[in-house]
Amino acid sequence: EPIAAIACTQLAKAEYVISTRRHIGLELCDMVKDVPWITPHVDQPGCHHVYYLWTALIDSPARRGELVHRLVERGVPIRGRYAPLLHKLFKTPDECPVVEAVDRHIIVFEVCAYDLKIPHMVRLREIIKRVTGEMDDNGLGITASGVSEAIGSDSN
Repeated sequence: EPIAAIACTQLAKAEYVISTRRHIGLELCDMVKDVPWITPHVDQPGCHHVYYLWTALIDSPARRGELVHRLVERGVPIRGRYAPLLHKLFKTPDECPVVEAVDRHIIVFEVCAYDLKIPHMVRLREIIKRVTGEMDDNGLGITASGVSEAIGSDSN
C-alpha cells in the first residue's frame, strides 16, 4: 500500500512534469533552430515528445566534441553520447552502422534531471548563442553539409 500511495502521488504530478519537460525541450530546440550544423529532435505527426532527454545531431564528430567541451566548460550539463553501445560493450560481432553513426553525432541534455526555471533558460540561451556563434566564427575547418550526409559519409 505505501508504494501504491507514492505511485498515486506521482501520477497526480505527471501532467505538470511532462508539460514542464516538453516546454524545456521545445525551448532547447528553439535555441538551436538557426544553427545549421545542429539538428534537434522533431516531433513526428501524431506524436509528442515528452523530453525525458533532449537530443540533437551535430554535423561532425569533431564539431560535436568541441561543442560539448565548450558547453560543459560553461556549466551546461550536456554530454556527447546517449549510452554505451551494447554490441561494443559486450564485444559481439554485430554491426550497427546507423547506431554507431548516430553515436558519433549525438548530444544529450538530461531534461529529466533539472527543474529549469525562466532565469536558467535565459542564461542557457545566452550560453548556447555565444558558443555556437564562436564556433561559426572560427569555423573549425568543418563545413555544415547536413547531418544526414555527415552520418552517411562519416567513417570515424
